[in-house]
Amino acid sequence: MILTGKASLDFLQEKSNTIDMSFSLLTLHTERLPAQQAFYTEILGFPLLEAEKTSFSVQIGKTRLAFKASAQAEPTHFAINIPSHSTALALSWLKERLPILPFDGKEIVDFSNWNAEAIYFHDPGGNIVEFIARRNLAIPTPPTFASSQCTCISEVGVGTKDIERIYRQLNEAIQIPIYDGSFDRFCALGDDDGLFIVVNYEKKKWFPTDEAISASTFEVQWSKGNRSLSIHYEFEELTIR
Repeated sequence: MILTGKASLDFLQEKSNTIDMSFSLLTLHTERLPAQQAFYTEILGFPLLEAEKTSFSVQIGKTRLAFKASAQAEPTHFAINIPSHSTALALSWLKERLPILPFDGKEIVDFSNWNAEAIYFHDPGGNIVEFIARRNLAIPTPPTFASSQCTCISEVGVGTKDIERIYRQLNEAIQIPIYDGSFDRFCALGDDDGLFIVVNYEKKKWFPTDEAISASTFEVQWSKGNRSLSIHYEFEELTIR
């Protein structure tokens, strides 16, 4: 999530309260495959699904997160949904395991315009990972936190010089609402279960660290209702099947 106000782009928005949008698979590239595998399985405790010489994958709720070895990997941002009122519990759990990335001295960031709170941290590959509690989803909050309560990956960062082109291409393949932002610096496409965080890297940096944004390569399986797309992003080009 990026700090921004709601944009009035009603002529483009097709918001749906009944059809969920979600990621069933996110594949990222990394220069530090063994360290990433240890981090996601041993530190965060996500179940290991598959491990090969050049790749591995873990299960995060309903999303499979995969990493492939690459000598040219560039970090990105992605977010993981947690129970809707669990940020204090999640923060205590995370601080026992890793450093937190604060914003303005705060370890829990309040996004009132999204009715959500978030916690940020790095993985060994430099990706900015976010645990986000979205109150709109009303996910029940257990008395203690565990990584098994993570429900899905809900955001994927897309670095580009042309936000509108990314939107048009996605919307042509499958109608996607603008959740927040505009075509200038930042635009979130989708809903609370699955958002493409499309950012103009010439005008904005990653929140909350002000790190430079790259047009990082990724692959996703993304669904809207009973329709599913395979999306590959590389060299600022989308390939959609």
